Amino acid sequence: MQGIARRKRAPPHVFTTFCNKSLNLQFCAMADDRMPKVDISKEANKNIIDFIKLAEKNNLERVRKLQRLRRNNLITAFSLGAGVLGIYGYSIFADILRLYNLRALKQLSQNFIMDTRITDKIVKAAGKIKGGHVCEMLAEASPCAFKIIVGDVLSVNMESLFPPEEAKVWTDAPPNIHLIGNLPFNVATPLIIRWFKNISERSSAWKMGRVQMTLTFQKEVAERMVAPILTKERCRLSIMAQNWCHIEHKFNIPGKAFVPKPDVDVGVVHFVPLVTPIIDLPFDLVEKVARCLFSFRQKFCIKGISTLFPKSTRDDYARRMLDESALPHDLRPFQITLPEVGRLCFAYQRILDESPSLAKYNFRQHLDAELEDILSHEEALK
Repeated sequence: MQGIARRKRAPPHVFTTFCNKSLNLQFCAMADDRMPKVDISKEANKNIIDFIKLAEKNNLERVRKLQRLRRNNLITAFSLGAGVLGIYGYSIFADILRLYNLRALKQLSQNFIMDTRITDKIVKAAGKIKGGHVCEMLAEASPCAFKIIVGDVLSVNMESLFPPEEAKVWTDAPPNIHLIGNLPFNVATPLIIRWFKNISERSSAWKMGRVQMTLTFQKEVAERMVAPILTKERCRLSIMAQNWCHIEHKFNIPGKAFVPKPDVDVGVVHFVPLVTPIIDLPFDLVEKVARCLFSFRQKFCIKGISTLFPKSTRDDYARRMLDESALPHDLRPFQITLPEVGRLCFAYQRILDESPSLAKYNFRQHLDAELEDILSHEEALK
């Protein structure tokens, strides 16, 4: 086969060049000059950028999920740690109670606050007490030096507990003297009523000036003391408290924070005596009017006011008090403001000035006497 000439194969780069030129010629032949030219490299770059953005978005979502998971894990860890420490701390306090043979007496409504964070919060609610004098009602075990005074908290004279040089004029700012306490439920209301009377007379601790108080009560009692008009909590205690003090319901303490656990929650209330009471009349008179007014809370107020007087003159005097106070006869006690209660008290005072013997009338005592007469009469008929 020597006569046949061998065709030489073109080098690869020549073939590639030839193909590219052929394709370019073919595309040019098919393309119309009016058609838009497409930049293939630009479209490819756009797709790559979109893909990168999508990947970045997915990565950010994964990072956020991991951060949420980490935060939830930390919260769970702290909760478990706090629970373990709480159980450990409770066991320590229980050991302290056993060590000092401390027992909460149910008949005295005693409940201990074992959480020092809560006691610190109560102290903060009292305001600035640094360098001051604090009388703590029913104080707990403390590493600080303190003096225990044994006596009836309802009758003890607290004036002697504080140095005379701390006394201030009543119209001045309150002295740096504070009464702070976790009061047993069964004495809390009688005690605060007694102290309101001391404030009105500026006696006992309030000879030193407008001494502040930070005390605990059942949550319902705390709400009654700060209750405004037109609320279901408005009562006699609301009138007495708001007449002589500026009151703040600071916060509530859940029952589970006490040992033993009571059936109710507790409210912390801060009292600052007013320079001048809203109703500037003797305490006993204001208390009597408020007590009778709210003795029939859901009835018209004329019903409660009438119990201030004997049956023979009851209706006439009750109408006179409402007329002189410029109050409608169909008002209910929880609808009456404190200044309006004051007008009723002044009207009652004018009636007493005319007939002083009416001051001795007590509706409850006469009611009990009438009941005894009825019962004795029924016994005689048997």
